[in-house]
This record gives sequence, C-alpha cells and structure tokens, in this order.
Amino acid sequence: ISGVTMKLFENKTICEESKTCCSFKDVFDAKNIAARLGFNHYVFNFSEDFYNEIIKKFANEYINGLTPNPCIDCNKKIKFKKLLDRAIVLGYDNIATGHYARIECDKSGRYLLKKAVDKSKDQTYFLYSMTQYELSKTIFPLGELLKSQVRNLAQKNNLINAKKPDSQDICFVKD
Repeated sequence: ISGVTMKLFENKTICEESKTCCSFKDVFDAKNIAARLGFNHYVFNFSEDFYNEIIKKFANEYINGLTPNPCIDCNKKIKFKKLLDRAIVLGYDNIATGHYARIECDKSGRYLLKKAVDKSKDQTYFLYSMTQYELSKTIFPLGELLKSQVRNLAQKNNLINAKKPDSQDICFVKD
C-alpha cells in the first residue's frame, strides 16, 4: 500500500484556508497520515498534462459560452488514465480513491458503477466515462459509508483531516 497525491497545477495562490484539495498543507497532511499509518506517500506531478488537457479546455469552453465540467475530464484523462497507468507500471494491482461511489461485478463479469450509500455525496455523475478496465482496477472504499461515518472514523483515529472542510468542485479556481 502507498498513498499518492497528484500535483495538478501550481498552487501558490491557493490559500491554506480555501476549500481546495491541492495546497502544500494538504500534501503535508497526507504525508503525515501515511507515515502515521505506516505506508509510503508519493507526489506524482501531472501538472503539465492537467494544464494542457483540463485547464485549457475549461477556459476555451467557458469563453465560448459553454458550461464545462473539468472534474469529469480530470477523472477521465488524469485520475483513471494517467494515475492508473502509473500505478500499474509501479507494480500495483489497483488504485483506491476517495470518491463516493461503488463498483459491483455482475454475474456475467461486467463491472457496474453504482451510486454511493450517501446520496448527498454521490459522485457517480463525475465517473460515468470509466471503462470496464478502469472499473476493474479501482476501489472506492467510501462508497459504502456516509460522510458522517468517514468523519467519525477519522476522528476516532486522531487523523488531522477529520475536521477539514470538503474540497470545492473546481480545484484550480480559488473562490
């Protein structure tokens, strides 16, 4: 087991109190939790790909009067493509993310993306483009839990992120 934080953009302008997931403090917190739980933590720099494939597309669509959703594109092109590819190259069988969703395998062996138990936190909309291969290599451990249960588990284990605010939808937009 290893933990990973993806560096997706230069985040010097993101204040530590903002509702983003990509500040230096967030990386520091993740490294501390990994060390406390006894596994390695890595930072993978995908910032060039993120800029070219996500931010540029978002800006172009927005300027042209469209309503872009960079989270869907990031999941498709970065998290479940580049991150999964990197994990496989490094010898890992699966990736696990903090998305609120579930994956089930039906009798025919087909993987199904299912809504999270916590309907108010369900993120399947952002994951609709996952392929069978990606679904077969992904674990969503939070999908069976309510957000309050996740917070309680973090609190019970004295994890420093137990009371951290939820991240905002568009991580590279400050406010």
